[in-house]
Amino acid sequence: MKYRIFIVEDDETIANLLKKHLSSWGYDVFLAEDFSNILQEFAGKDPQLVLLDLKLPFYNGFHWCEEIRKVSQVPVIFISSAADNMNMVMAMSRGADDFIAKPFDMDVLVASNVNRQLPALDDNFGKSKIDAMAERIRQINPLVRLHLIDDFLTTDNVTALLPHRSTYHQLKQAGKRVVILDCVDDMAAKLAIALHCRFNKIPLIMSGGAGGKTDPLAITVSDLKDTYQDPLLAKVRQKLRQQHHINRDLAEKFGIKCVYSTQPPIVSRGTAQTCQTGGLHCGGYGSAVTVTSVVAMVMVAQALQ
Repeated sequence: MKYRIFIVEDDETIANLLKKHLSSWGYDVFLAEDFSNILQEFAGKDPQLVLLDLKLPFYNGFHWCEEIRKVSQVPVIFISSAADNMNMVMAMSRGADDFIAKPFDMDVLVASNVNRQLPALDDNFGKSKIDAMAERIRQINPLVRLHLIDDFLTTDNVTALLPHRSTYHQLKQAGKRVVILDCVDDMAAKLAIALHCRFNKIPLIMSGGAGGKTDPLAITVSDLKDTYQDPLLAKVRQKLRQQHHINRDLAEKFGIKCVYSTQPPIVSRGTAQTCQTGGLHCGGYGSAVTVTSVVAMVMVAQALQ
């Protein structure tokens, strides 16, 4: 049985990030659509948990918590940046079970990362991924210079997080090598990175999906045009051609170097749909560190060429 989680959050970026992370743990996650009639949506979804924002269109979270409590005792957890003591007390008095303050960090190392991420060790559980990786890199090379940004790349902040054409040329003239390594598995973020690098003429190396892949010897490098057996890269290619009219001539290369596995995804019963998007649960177990680590090493090797 899959547990159902109902998220009532009007910020689409936060709502989709929550959905993505909770779905990766195997939960059925539903997002509120009609903020004027949350109770009806709640009844239709019949969730085992409600994540409820405080500030919402039409009626605030206090109102909807009271309405839910009239018909159900399902756990309700508030998620809000308005995390002062008064709001917490009011939330509890209206029947909430807990209150989580924004911003919250969902990108920490947990046990489910062990099979697919090298920094995921017992001593690192609960630690931010970028902090764990920075510590590992400094142990390898204490002289390395790192600039850490603890944030998710989205279509809204891609231009703020990645360098622009002028910065790229300044660094290049100073003898610096600038290459963007795209290691994300979110389609919207992957597409935003590709478009930004193309517009600003910055070299890009893109990773493929690792879901359902087990053989590191099947990892190869090619232009995005020539990738195969990788549903994630196929989706990127399709969107660039159809939605952004880039390289619609099928013979033309994209100029995006991709590191990916040509192994057909291993599909378990009931996971075929997940494998169509290259998701982590493709194959029923996610991805393997024997593949993800090799992809990373090959990407770095390509960047240094």
